[in-house]
Amino acid sequence: MEELGRQGAFSCDGDFDNFFRLIQHMSDKDIVYNVIFESPDEPLTVEKISGYKQVIVPDAFNMQESTVEILKSCQETGVEVFTFGRIPRGLDPDKTYQTEEENVLIHMLRMQTMVIGVQSDGKYGVAVHQKDNGKVLHIVNYNYNEETHKIDTLPEVRVKLNYPCDELRIAEFPDNNSAEAEIKDGEIVVRNAGIYTVIECRE
Repeated sequence: MEELGRQGAFSCDGDFDNFFRLIQHMSDKDIVYNVIFESPDEPLTVEKISGYKQVIVPDAFNMQESTVEILKSCQETGVEVFTFGRIPRGLDPDKTYQTEEENVLIHMLRMQTMVIGVQSDGKYGVAVHQKDNGKVLHIVNYNYNEETHKIDTLPEVRVKLNYPCDELRIAEFPDNNSAEAEIKDGEIVVRNAGIYTVIECRE
């Protein structure tokens, strides 16, 4: 068993090398993204992806026809669909990127105006999700202390906001009374974030 903190964010084991390599590359460049899975228990729906401006299909050449139809429906509403690697049958992507064009794809993504801006230096990860009347930030703390074998709190995390936010509510798991968050100069500033922090941002 390897110690926490000595591994990359993702493993390239199995048959999904392009997928894992791409999301590792995006993580290294602080590109904010969500991974949307589908399964028999959780099928993909238009509602799940209609809120996104861009969707990347990474080498999903064996995609089901029903999933392709959902992506095509989203394209009709203005969602851009890009492919990386092999293209699913029946899908007409807005732009295609071959596996050797990974750096071109990463550069294009970095030029986009993301919903949040963050530079994590590898000590934490940030995700953002839409909620009824605002957005929710999730901060996962990777600040592992090799001497104590514990996760140290993060002294300060700054997240640049590219959306309006008037009110914050913070929750910590496990409870951490020293954690606090404020809006300052267009950023959410979080201090003493513990293992897992959720910040609800209301407009």
